[in-house]
Amino acid sequence: MLLLAATLLALGPQGWFPFVIPWNDATHTVTDLSYLNSQPAGKNGRIVSRDGHFYESVSGNRVRFLAVNMVAGAAFPSHEDADLTAAHLAKLGVNLVRFHHLQNPWDVENGRSIWKKGRVYLDLDPVQVDKLDYLFAALKKHGIYSNINLQTTRMYLPEMGFPDSVKEIAFEMDKRIDKVDRKMIELQKQYARDLIGRVNRYTGLPYKQDPALAFVEINNENSLVGAPWEGGTDAFNYLPTYFKQEVVSGWNKWLTKRYGSDEKIQAAWSKGLEKPGPSILDGKAPWITENQSNGDVKFESPDPDAYSETGPNVAPSIRATVNSNSGPDWHVQIHLTGLNLQSGHGYTLRFRAKCSKNSTISAASALDEPDWHNVGLTESVKIGTEWQNYELPFVATDTRPNHNRVGFAIGAMRGVLEIDQLTLATGVDPGPILGGSLAKGTIPIPHSGIRGRTEDFYRFLTQTETAYSTEMRAFVRQELGVKSNLVDSQVAWGGLSSLIREKGSDYADNHSYWQHPSFPGKAWDTSNWLIGNTPMVDAMVNHSDGLSDLARFRFAGKPYTISEYNHPAPSDYRVEMMPLLSTFAAMQDWDGFYLFEYGVFGTGQKNDQIGGFFDIGLDPVRAGFLNSAALIFRSGYVRPLASSNLVVVPPEVAELGGSNAWSGHPNDPLSQRLAISSEGVTGITIGAKVNPVGWLKNADGAIFTVQEPKALVAVGHVANQALKLQTPGGGLGLSFSFGQFGRGFASVTCTPTKNGTYLLTIASRAENQGINWNGARTTIGADWGHGPVLAEGVPCDLVVSGVPVKHAWALDPTGRKARPIEVKYENGHATLHLSPADETIWYELMP
Repeated sequence: MLLLAATLLALGPQGWFPFVIPWNDATHTVTDLSYLNSQPAGKNGRIVSRDGHFYESVSGNRVRFLAVNMVAGAAFPSHEDADLTAAHLAKLGVNLVRFHHLQNPWDVENGRSIWKKGRVYLDLDPVQVDKLDYLFAALKKHGIYSNINLQTTRMYLPEMGFPDSVKEIAFEMDKRIDKVDRKMIELQKQYARDLIGRVNRYTGLPYKQDPALAFVEINNENSLVGAPWEGGTDAFNYLPTYFKQEVVSGWNKWLTKRYGSDEKIQAAWSKGLEKPGPSILDGKAPWITENQSNGDVKFESPDPDAYSETGPNVAPSIRATVNSNSGPDWHVQIHLTGLNLQSGHGYTLRFRAKCSKNSTISAASALDEPDWHNVGLTESVKIGTEWQNYELPFVATDTRPNHNRVGFAIGAMRGVLEIDQLTLATGVDPGPILGGSLAKGTIPIPHSGIRGRTEDFYRFLTQTETAYSTEMRAFVRQELGVKSNLVDSQVAWGGLSSLIREKGSDYADNHSYWQHPSFPGKAWDTSNWLIGNTPMVDAMVNHSDGLSDLARFRFAGKPYTISEYNHPAPSDYRVEMMPLLSTFAAMQDWDGFYLFEYGVFGTGQKNDQIGGFFDIGLDPVRAGFLNSAALIFRSGYVRPLASSNLVVVPPEVAELGGSNAWSGHPNDPLSQRLAISSEGVTGITIGAKVNPVGWLKNADGAIFTVQEPKALVAVGHVANQALKLQTPGGGLGLSFSFGQFGRGFASVTCTPTKNGTYLLTIASRAENQGINWNGARTTIGADWGHGPVLAEGVPCDLVVSGVPVKHAWALDPTGRKARPIEVKYENGHATLHLSPADETIWYELMP
C-alpha cells in the first residue's frame, strides 16, 4: 500500500507527470542539436554585420542566433559546472549567451557578482573574473558565442568623487544621467578596460581579438529620451541640484548654438499661440474621483468659506485625503471631464494648492473615454505645506470634441491635499515660456505642454545621447580595439529617436515580455505580484501582441535581435512562447533572440524545479521546445515572408522620440516583413510565396498554425478539436483529435531529425508541486513549491499520413527512448494514441 502511494505521488495528480530536463545532460540522443554549432565558436571567422544580417567572415555563411541570458550568479559557475552547462546548452540548440547583470549588487556576498565583497561598484573581484573567463572559454569550445554587457546595474557612490546627492538620483540604477555626467562616462570606460581589455588565460587571447566575443552592449535599457512609458521631459526637473545643473548647462549650450538669442527662442516657442482668454470650465461641474485600489482615501467638497471667492468658470474647491494606495499612482485620481479642447490650441491650467505633507502629484490632460490617451499636458507638480499658485501652459493634441479632461493622479502622495481656484483658460501667456536667459545659462528644463519648447528639448536629448553613443562606440572600437558587433541600447528606449542614436551601431536590439509580473505594492516584492495569465495567441489575431510590437521596431538595413524575451512563469499559457517566438522571428527574418533567463543551476542547486518567473532551463514547456525552435529559426525550417513593408521616418521627426511609426500605414506582421528607417521611401514589396500561417477559431479562442515543408506548428485552444497539419506538396500530414484536458491549451511542433525520423513535441502546462493559486489564477505569492516539476499530458489520437511511420517512442527528458507507443499502420496511414500515461512531451516517429 505504501509503495502504491509513493508511486502515485511521483506521477503527480491525474494527467500530470514528472518531466525534469537534466541541467548537465549532453548525451547524443535524437534531441541533441549540438551538431548545429561550428566548434569552437569563431572557427569560420568573426561574426560580421552585412546587408542587414550576420555572417561568418571566412565562410560567408549567414548565422542566426538562438540565445539565452546568463544573469548575475549564473555567469560565475565553478569550472566543473561551466563545462557541464556549456555542453548542455549546445545540446539544446543554443549558440549564443548574453552575460547580463554582472554588476549586480544583490548577490555580492554569495559570490554571484563581479564585485569584491565590501567593494560593490568599486573593485572587480579577480576570483569572479576568473570564473567568467573560464565559462566564456567553455562556451567557445562548444560553439557558443558570447555577448558581454557593460553598463547594467552599476550605480555611482560619493567614494568615486561624486557629491552625496548622487545617492538621491531617482532614475533606476542612475540611468539617463550616466549618459551626461562626464565622470560617470569615464568610469564606464574604465570598467570596459578592466572587463574586456584583458587576455583571457583560458583562451590565450585578448578579448579584443577573440571571435567568440561576437557582441558588446554598451548601456542596457537606457536612453536620455526614455522609453514611451517613462514619462516626458519633466523627469529631469527632479534630479539633485548638481546633476540637474549638468543637464541645464548642456541644454543652454544647445539653445545658444541653435538660436543665439532669447528673442529668437521666444519667437520660435510662442509661434501660433493665442493670448490668454477666459476659463472654459463650468463652475458647477463636479470633480470626478477614482480610488481603483480601494485604499484609505477620502474626497470632500470643503466649506466654501474656508477658501477664496470663486466665479462661474472656476472649478469647485476639493480636498482629498490619501492614507494608503496599494496600486500605481493613477489608481487615485481627480479630474474634470467633458471639456471641448481643440487640437493645436494653447491652454493654461491655473490653480492654487497645498498639502499637509510635501508631496508630488501628476497633472495631465487626457481623453475622458477609451483609449484615455494624453492630449497635451503631463507634468509632475511639487505641492508644499503652504498655499502656492501654479500655472501650467500646454498645447492640446489629438483631442475629441467634448470628451477631454484635466486632472491629477494623486496616488503617490500621503496626507491631505487641497486645491482651490482652478481655472482652464484658452491661450498661453508667452512671457514665462523661457523662464530664464541664455546669457545667464538659466533657461530651465521645460515641463511638457508647449510643443515648440518640448520638441527642442527632445532634439537636445537625442543629439546629446547620440554623441554619447558615438563616443562610447569609438572608445570600445578604437582605444580597446574590440572588433565585436556593438550596440548602445535597446531601441524601445528612446522610441523613434533610436533611429538616430543607433545609426552607427552594428545592429539593432530590443526587449519584450508577454504579461511581465506587476507589483502593486513595492517594486519586485516577490510576495505581492500579479500576472495577466491570458494567452498571447489570442491577441495575435488583432496584432496587439508583443511580437507584433517588436516587428514594428525592426530597423531596415541592420540585423535585428531581441536580447530579452519571455512569457514568465507561472502563466498557464507559456507553452506558446517558443513555438510562437521561433516561427514569428523566422518569418520576419530576424537575426537572433535571447531567452531571459536560463537560470542559476549547477551543483548543489535545486535542479528539479522552476526557479521563478523567468528561469527557463528546468521548465519543460519552455526549454522543451528549444530543440524544434533551433531548427525552425536557426536552420530556416520556417522561411521568411516574401512580402515586405517599409515605413520611413524622417530624421527631423525621429529625433522627437515618438513611438509609433505606423500610424496611417496598414501592417500585418504575419504576412509582411516589417521595418522602419530614417531614409528611403515608404512602400510595400509584394512577394510570390504563399503565406504558411493559418488561423482557426472556436468558442475558447484561437489556434495558430504554420505549415512548412520542414516544420508543422500549432498553438492554441485545441481541447476537443480536430486539427490537421499538412506540409505543402503532400508530404507529412498530422491529423489530431484532441480530448479534454486542463485548460485545453497546448502547443505542437513536428520537425525532421538528422536521423531521418521526426521529433513531435506536444505540451500544455507545467508546474512545481505544492503551489497554491489565488482564485483569479493571477498569483501564487512567495511559495513556488517544490520539485520535481510536473508536466500536464495532452490526450489525443493522431493519424500520420504522407510518410511511412511504423514505430513511435515516448522519449525521456534526455531524449532517450523510454517506452514504445503502439502504431497501427494501414494503407499508408499510421494511427497512434498519445496519452499522459506516456509521461513525455517528446515523441520520435520512425519508419
